[in-house]
Parts: sequence; structure tokens; C-alpha cells
Amino acid sequence: MAEQKGRTRRVGLTDSEVLKSRETHGANVLKTRKKKSFARRFFENLGDPVIRILLVALCVNLFFVFKGGDIAETVGIAISVFLAAFISALSEHGGENAFRRLSNECQNQKYRAVRNGALTPVPIEELVVGDIVLIEAGEKAPADGYVISGKISVDQSAITGESRETTKEPTQKREPSPSSRGTLLRGCTVLSGEAEMEVFAVGDESFLGKISIEVQTDTRESPLKIRLARLAKQISRLGYLAAALVALAFLFNCFVIDSGFAWELVRSKLTDVTYLLQKLLHAFMLGLTVVVVAVPDGYTFYN
Repeated sequence: MAEQKGRTRRVGLTDSEVLKSRETHGANVLKTRKKKSFARRFFENLGDPVIRILLVALCVNLFFVFKGGDIAETVGIAISVFLAAFISALSEHGGENAFRRLSNECQNQKYRAVRNGALTPVPIEELVVGDIVLIEAGEKAPADGYVISGKISVDQSAITGESRETTKEPTQKREPSPSSRGTLLRGCTVLSGEAEMEVFAVGDESFLGKISIEVQTDTRESPLKIRLARLAKQISRLGYLAAALVALAFLFNCFVIDSGFAWELVRSKLTDVTYLLQKLLHAFMLGLTVVVVAVPDGYTFYN
């Protein structure tokens, strides 16, 4: 990498090209939207389909408690509803905070970009698509770019969740993907080495920018989440089948086996409305418990 007294063998963008690129592709700024409070996220999660079912079951159970029913089961349902909504809200809130911290880390920093044939300190928000940026150990990638010279080791865990060290160097095939050996994504930390990168995406169009928007607008569909959803759908079918079998087995035990297969006693139990409703509710809760335990992300229905 030829570099001497701020000069470089590369020409880079001219001032007019920088302005044109910024007009076409936008500035290198991550837009932030109004942050949702933890309380709002908590109450929004109470609208989840399964939690709604649990709330209905809780109300029905309260009715039986006033008629001398078991209060322990009612308390258990209430705790389940609270924990489900609380943990989900905590996860979403923490995820948004993490992305906000990551997007703010590089603010007010300057990077060395090739402009008009010279290495020039440029604030991160002024970098544009087409800029050639020199990046080295200790710095974070200021935008998405392709490595065009040099070789570096980077930590992509802030973006991909994978903690292993990854090598980045020039490649013939350019792919805007975290798995591509020649691609650097905004927010990645350079652990060692030095390289030049050519910026291909800035601001909200960067990989980090898109994830940040999805996190803030609750529409995130990462590749990992899509794969997990497919797997969850397959496992869910078995989970729902198991739940139905458990509920039916419980009812069969209550009405038939406990009656010693005496059909007169079975009929008397079936005509006792209070007893019937209690056992149906209990069977329903058993089945729902199986769904929560057996189905991945049990408090969410995957499409």
C-alpha cells in the first residue's frame, strides 16, 4: 500500500464526485427513531396470541377460585404470563439498546479517505459510496465496503453474533455479505493488519443500518431468524400433536379410568357442569404447557 506524506497511488473521489455520490446514495448517517419504553414493549407483548389465551385461562381460573378452586394453578398462570411478556420485552429492549450503542460508537470519529489523490481525514458522516478508506487495527469499519488491498483480521460479532476472528482480503467476486471474505461491514472491529476498502453502502443502506431499522420498527427478519422459523414450524407440528394427545389422555383418565370404566359414573361426571368445566380447563392448560415447552419460542406463533 503506497503511502507517503499524505499522498497515495490512488486518486479517489474528487470534490464534485463526493457531492454527486452523496446526492445519489445519501449521507453516512444512521437515522434513529423514537425509542420505545420498556413498559410499552411489555404491554405490547401481552397482545401475543398465546399470551392472550393464557389471559383468558387466567380469568376462567379466577372464576373457579371464587368457587373454591385451586389458587396455586391461577398464581402459576399469572406468573407465566408476566414472565413471558417481561422476558420478551427485556430481549427486545436490550437488542435495540445494543444497536444504538454500536451505531453511536463511531460518531465524531475521522477516517483516512483518499480524496483528490491525497489521504484526507474525513468525519464518518461525510464518507460516501465510492470513497476509498484506509483502515487499520483498533478501528471500526465506518461503512460497508470491499477490501481492495491489504489483509486484516476482524471481529464481526457485533453484526453476526459470531465471536470467531475472520480474515478479510481482496477477492475477485464481490458479494455484499458478512460471510464474504472480501466484504467489510460497518461496525466490525479490525483486530490486526491494515487494508484499503472501497465503500459500497452508507448510512441506512449499510448492513448495520438495515438491521437497526428493523430492530427499531420491530420488523427484523434476519437470516438466522428465518432459518429458526422454518425449523420451529416443523417442530411445532409435533408439539401441537403432543399437546392434543396429553389433553385427551388427561380427560380419558379423569372421566373413564378414574371411574373404573363404570359408564354410569362417567355419564354423571359429564353432566356435572362445574366438574366438566374444571377438567376441560385443566386439560387445556396441560396442552398449552406442552406447547410452551415443546414448541420453539413457545409464546410466539411463526407464520
